[in-house]
Amino acid sequence: MKLYKYEDAKVAFEQACVLDPTNSDAIIGNAIASRNVGALKEATELLKEAMLLRPESVTSRSELAHTLIELNRAGEAKLVLDDLPAHVRETVRIDTLYAEIFAAQGDFDAANRVVTQALERSPDNSAALLLLSKIDACSNLLSNPNLYQKLENPSSTFEEKRDLGFALGRSAEARGDYDAAFLAYQRGNEAQNSLAEAAVGAYSVEDHERLIDRTMKIYSHERVAALARYGVDDGRPIFIVGMPRSGTTLIEQILSAHPDVFGAGERQALADAKSYFEKVAVRTDTTLAQAVPEAFFRRATELYFSNLANEATQCAKFTDKNPHNFLLIGLIRILMPRARIIHCRRNRLDTCISNYFQVFSHRHNYCNRLDDLAHYYRQYLRLFNYWNEYQKDDIFEIEYESLIEQPEHNVRNLLQFCGLSWNESCLAFYKNSRLVYTPSQMQVRKPIYTSSVGRWQHYKKFLTPLMSGPDAISQLR
Repeated sequence: MKLYKYEDAKVAFEQACVLDPTNSDAIIGNAIASRNVGALKEATELLKEAMLLRPESVTSRSELAHTLIELNRAGEAKLVLDDLPAHVRETVRIDTLYAEIFAAQGDFDAANRVVTQALERSPDNSAALLLLSKIDACSNLLSNPNLYQKLENPSSTFEEKRDLGFALGRSAEARGDYDAAFLAYQRGNEAQNSLAEAAVGAYSVEDHERLIDRTMKIYSHERVAALARYGVDDGRPIFIVGMPRSGTTLIEQILSAHPDVFGAGERQALADAKSYFEKVAVRTDTTLAQAVPEAFFRRATELYFSNLANEATQCAKFTDKNPHNFLLIGLIRILMPRARIIHCRRNRLDTCISNYFQVFSHRHNYCNRLDDLAHYYRQYLRLFNYWNEYQKDDIFEIEYESLIEQPEHNVRNLLQFCGLSWNESCLAFYKNSRLVYTPSQMQVRKPIYTSSVGRWQHYKKFLTPLMSGPDAISQLR
């Protein structure tokens, strides 16, 4: 676990659990390893099991709360923490978890209060400093020169360097010291890249190109057109896709402000449906079968619609804001041909540096090096160009910069595409009280602003891989 070899750690912890099924430490270790390889639901069940064995365990409760937050279940996470006795809640760990919960709920004053409390207990706690930088990047607590020394200290862990790098980057950017900001972000990304490589492996140019090639081969235009007639007659889903940090959260916030729309957040269900569908429908030559039994269609769509929040059943539409569903447009067109697809676009350089300046999960291992980001962006665009050649009109493309400049015009067109009536509340999306878990959780609580447009220009001299490298994106449309 300390070597960040989470897959190996998981195997070892599973063996320990077989040898001693009542060992709560082994169960908790198994859960933490599972969470770090993306098995969040499994981690949740393991931690609930550990809590039953030792109800008084602070570790099992705090780890369960952490996992529930990652599953976008902040309300449940708060209940788990609230059950702890008051005297054992007085730790940095619990304070930072509460801060994350309050931030997701939009209560940034409460989030600031508890994260400041955490830093009173431990002034150089990197996780608390990272949270504070999201809530108040101008805080004096981030200007301590000792933090830069800790960032450069070889004895600091990768997690500490990652958190400090991004926290100090945000702080320097808020002060307008862009050179210092980029260098701090760079340190944070170097640490995060080491963590991601250990957890899921390094980003592979060859592997990702093969993934795009395979996707286009399986979901050929011909096969998609032939099989789409068997899809479910359900027009409720609105898929919001594109590169991360391209405005997807803003679009979901606008749409979910409409009384007929439920914002379901970043669902993983389409990936589950894909795994099943491709298992039964893809032939050995990596093409879709000419015909697929109707029962398989039903099962795949059941997997997608399962675990949909009850509130969604009360609305005419619901949003699925998982940006990476752009990889699954072919599947959407087959299983749910009446679903709406919204493609969010933003200035390519702003999009890439916004990804580079953000801490994502290890699965976003393309975000930590500008060369990898440039390559990933080109492949994303290659796949979208493929779908635009098929049937461009059934994907609504919205430009972030145009939305900022002409909000009402763009929102009206957006609602019309989704088959929704005009509603003024969509322009007051920042009053929407729904929980938001993405990095844009603060931005979407504010009216539309323009300060993020052209952000890349502050960092132009650092962006050679994006502007003139082998995968340069500066000339792409």
